[in-house]
Amino acid sequence: MHLSDQDFIHQFEQKTLPLKEFNHRSHLRLAWLYLHKYSLLPALKKITEGIEAFAVSLGANDKFHHTLTEAIVRIMHLRCQQDKAETF
Repeated sequence: MHLSDQDFIHQFEQKTLPLKEFNHRSHLRLAWLYLHKYSLLPALKKITEGIEAFAVSLGANDKFHHTLTEAIVRIMHLRCQQDKAETF
């Protein structure tokens, strides 16, 4: 299933996104979308809190790692600064 960016974010935030739709690539897509919508710190907060809440809602509390998530988002932020691509 291909979701528009808006539908993807909405379903993620409502915790209705099917688990099969939230793989590692989807984590990066979410980070890319938030980094293009918000500055670094608000995006970082939304991403880390959102992924953790999503994992908890699935009973997968052990699947979220804050430090790794933050590091990847910060790296992605630097890359987004260098590459002004308009789509993920």
